[in-house]
Amino acid sequence: MVEAKAVIRMRDPVDSGSSPQLGHPDHDACGTGFIARLGGTPSYDIIQFALTALERLTHRGGVDADGASGDGAGLLTSLPQAFFRARAQEQGIDLPEMFAVGFAFFPSSVVEDARAAVEAAADTERLRVIGWRRVPVNTNSLGRRALETMPEIWQFFVAPFHAARAPRDSSGVWLF
Repeated sequence: MVEAKAVIRMRDPVDSGSSPQLGHPDHDACGTGFIARLGGTPSYDIIQFALTALERLTHRGGVDADGASGDGAGLLTSLPQAFFRARAQEQGIDLPEMFAVGFAFFPSSVVEDARAAVEAAADTERLRVIGWRRVPVNTNSLGRRALETMPEIWQFFVAPFHAARAPRDSSGVWLF
């Protein structure tokens, strides 16, 4: 039996969390980089700049002894709604106007129990899981250690049962 220890909660946009460092919740982040285009229109080139910056952070030691397995560092972007709506539609999932996407990394031996635990946790917070999508992966560039320990990667779509449970503004999030 898998038990969900995660909590779904709305975050107050003025709450700086427990970190005393300028309100940033992760004050231990070595090698954090920020790439932004303030006031500009979204475009793919900003992703290319961010990927270049990420490649240049290998000095921080986030690589396994095999030299090919990374620690999962990545990019944080705004929610590409058109992309997720299209992927959900491919799975037969009709997303409402207001939705959120969660990412889950499950050992393949417990996927069904883990999904049930996420759904139970969402239900306790009066959120409904609308559907699941297994994320396609390309394992060609993964190192030996990464392949040995690779979980199944899933996305799940959630929405509030009632509009009153929705985040108050665009900075509100549901956290698992």
